[in-house]
Amino acid sequence: MRERRKWNGTLLTSVVVAAIIPWGTGRAGSQDQAGPEVTPFDQHPWGEAVFLVRADGSSGLGFLVDSQGLILTADSLVEMAPYIAVRRDAQRQFMAQVLVLDRKSGAAVLRVAPAAFADVTPLALLGEDEEPPREGDEVLAVGRTDGGMDLSATTGVVKQVGKRMIVHSALLAKGDVGGPLLNSRGVVIGMNAAPTRE
Repeated sequence: MRERRKWNGTLLTSVVVAAIIPWGTGRAGSQDQAGPEVTPFDQHPWGEAVFLVRADGSSGLGFLVDSQGLILTADSLVEMAPYIAVRRDAQRQFMAQVLVLDRKSGAAVLRVAPAAFADVTPLALLGEDEEPPREGDEVLAVGRTDGGMDLSATTGVVKQVGKRMIVHSALLAKGDVGGPLLNSRGVVIGMNAAPTRE
């Protein structure tokens, strides 16, 4: 059952992500490759690029942001985990390597073999020249159905925007940590982080 409370989301942009991905590993949102197509979230096939992430008994979500197999998830999910697996569906699971744990942004960057997701279009990240989220904006948070493998999504509105945090009203559960938060254009503006107490 989803908790009815405000949720925090980690604020993410292409600039933030590019800053935490090491040189030589492929850079999400780089200018030398065509960016993912932007689609309004009511028409967006976001489920294709969002995956279950399992790490030492814990589970949450991650999402593909680069054609080189780079996946973003929450740092709290994979920190200190001896193994990490990204599950594409019931039959396919791939081991992932942690490239970066960035406590400042709350994000972790994982890498899987690019061939594992070669047919998946990465999600677009908010660009430096794009309008940032504002209070009252509609958002869509991608989570899981009752903590299982099936994805679900809930809509809400932005309640507050801080330097590194977005507070919104979309309903989520604990196992939804690491999932993407999309704006009305289907662009990733954040990542599911943690609930706030009201």
